[in-house]
Amino acid sequence: DRELEWRSTNESVATVTQAGLVEGRSEGTTVIQVAADGVSAEVGVVVEAGAPVVRTLDATDVRLTSAVLRSEVNPGGFDTRVAFHWGVDPNLERFEILIPREGALIPGAGETTQVEAGLDGLDEGATYYFRVVAGNDAGESLGDILSFETALDLPTPELRGIVFETLENDIQIQVVFTGYNPNSHPDAEFFLQVRRAGDTNWNRSQTGGPFTFTDTSALQQLNLTAGVEYDFRMRARRQGQFSQFSNVVPAVPPGFRPSADQTFPAVHSEDLSEVTLSGLIRDGAWEAEYWWEFSTDPQMGSLLGTSPLRTISRQDLLILDAATDEDGELGRLQSVDHQVQETVGPNDSWLRENLTVYYRPVVRIPGDPDSVNRSAPIYSFTYRNPIPPPSQLSAAFSTAANGVVVTGGAPFEPSEGFLEVERRVDGGAWQFRDTMQSFSSNISFIDTAIQAGRTYQYRIRGCRPNGGCSIFAESNVLEFR
Repeated sequence: DRELEWRSTNESVATVTQAGLVEGRSEGTTVIQVAADGVSAEVGVVVEAGAPVVRTLDATDVRLTSAVLRSEVNPGGFDTRVAFHWGVDPNLERFEILIPREGALIPGAGETTQVEAGLDGLDEGATYYFRVVAGNDAGESLGDILSFETALDLPTPELRGIVFETLENDIQIQVVFTGYNPNSHPDAEFFLQVRRAGDTNWNRSQTGGPFTFTDTSALQQLNLTAGVEYDFRMRARRQGQFSQFSNVVPAVPPGFRPSADQTFPAVHSEDLSEVTLSGLIRDGAWEAEYWWEFSTDPQMGSLLGTSPLRTISRQDLLILDAATDEDGELGRLQSVDHQVQETVGPNDSWLRENLTVYYRPVVRIPGDPDSVNRSAPIYSFTYRNPIPPPSQLSAAFSTAANGVVVTGGAPFEPSEGFLEVERRVDGGAWQFRDTMQSFSSNISFIDTAIQAGRTYQYRIRGCRPNGGCSIFAESNVLEFR
């Protein structure tokens, strides 16, 4: 392949590129020459006045909110006006007009001129489109549409420290950092990343956030244990872009003494065989151990027994709140309340009939005898042995009674309570039939409201006057023909 060499004898009239593209610059004549390997040719070119010849050049000095738009304009032999169209529309169907402070008017006798215009007041991290436009008496010319993207102020935060302050019922945490403030970065969001000290990477880390200077509604649960050292780092996010992570700062969340409370009195099961106790354990930002103590002493000076020791797994609530100044974020590591229950009954050897039992929940930090807290109020309940259900119930048709007779063994004497009788017909719903106040050690209940061609089944239970019933005992199914 031969390498061609192009030249113009009068570059003030026209220039030529090494690809052979001729560009007129002013009225006049010139000769375009081409040569290769000692062979040459030339052609005369006459440039007449016409519409401007324009070219949009790349923007320069692009910063956070400003840029410089650039172009080349040949006036085409007439005085030429130059401006820029710019905006966020990629096709510039809607645009703003920017007129250069210098070079807005190029004399017709002038040569190709580079025209620039400074543009400011832009948004950070935004894409803008622009082109040059030039016009003279011969017409108007539009340059190609180019684009640029303004920079985004997204510095790496400098984490100065994690500060904890123990209060009565929660722990205040302050995430102190620099590099951002609500005046210069009002749209910034922040994320706090936490891992256990000693981990070599952040694969098992947890993230709290996002939180901002003005919005404290976003709460993030983190699994933190008081007394354990953690590594903390943070990063910022603006307009969907993340900053680099900050430096790493170690910190140890403190804990405070856990506490317990009663929520409402003991609840007896229907047959009185079990008593359910309810309490509230406030873990104090630690894992907590708790148990129930039982006594016949209203002051609980001596104990009848205790429930098994139980452990509450720790999940602290890390609340990231806005700071009062521009160099930090306030947060709160709260103690968490846990609803707990304990059931006592026949399997607890210290329980006996008519025994009044005083009780309270007790809590401590695991393995720390100095943290034992017995401040919960003392409640009481009176235990009654469960009533046994009637035994050997049997239903049979009796001609003498002209109905169904249900017989069986009574669970207690009439002075101790009463019996409730229910029946169902043809396998339907159970319905109350009667209350038996008078009976002996054996039950005899007669039901005369029966119809031929239907099936009947009965069930009976014993109840105490002051509450507490046995479970139902059911009879056989009897078909009346």
